Amino acid sequence: MDKEQEKNLYLELADTPIIRAAIQAIPHIGSPLDTLVFSRAQKIKEARLMALIAELKTNLSTISEEMIDKRYLESEEFLSLAERIFKEVINEADEKKRLYFKNALKSSSLVLFSEYDKDTIIKALQQISCAHVQILRSCSEVKNAKTFNIPTLEGMLSVRRQILMMILEYLVSVGLMYKEAEVSSASAETDNSIVGERRNVNVDVDLDNVYGVTELGKRLIQFIEA
Repeated sequence: MDKEQEKNLYLELADTPIIRAAIQAIPHIGSPLDTLVFSRAQKIKEARLMALIAELKTNLSTISEEMIDKRYLESEEFLSLAERIFKEVINEADEKKRLYFKNALKSSSLVLFSEYDKDTIIKALQQISCAHVQILRSCSEVKNAKTFNIPTLEGMLSVRRQILMMILEYLVSVGLMYKEAEVSSASAETDNSIVGERRNVNVDVDLDNVYGVTELGKRLIQFIEA
């Protein structure tokens, strides 16, 4: 078991009341074991929290005062959002996901993102993994293309079709991507407007769903990578 797996095990045990109760019920050694597990888990969470604070201090020290949204920082919404992000960071095992939450907290303080629905963005970020973010980012970065079909995305992302479709469908379910009606080459020949709406998309002979990134999806990527 590597160090990261060990950390996750301690956190899982400490946050599971039934398991902690079972440990405490062990004759003679139960109480010392429970103290060990809980203490270890607390140290892990404290280390993640201190790392977040140190990174925020470094990141924000380079930002000029006029770029800070002072009005938002004084709101209850910001306090609630910050509390949620702190909880996510100390409980998140994936270092990359913790980075996204840290960036989200930094971005929430900037005037640049004052018009963004930050609460909705954070809720969406809580529901997706780093693999989801990777595909969403790749789709957002492609120039001169509004929508994509599966063959185009397969070549672009090097992800197996079945896995790719599962990820895309999930991103659709949380509002970060959208799926258009199925189209075929036959229908495209008879309706030029379909082709006009789908720039740089190769439409297959077989029916194939066409996907695109929603405005929320684009804003989420900007928010966590600013």
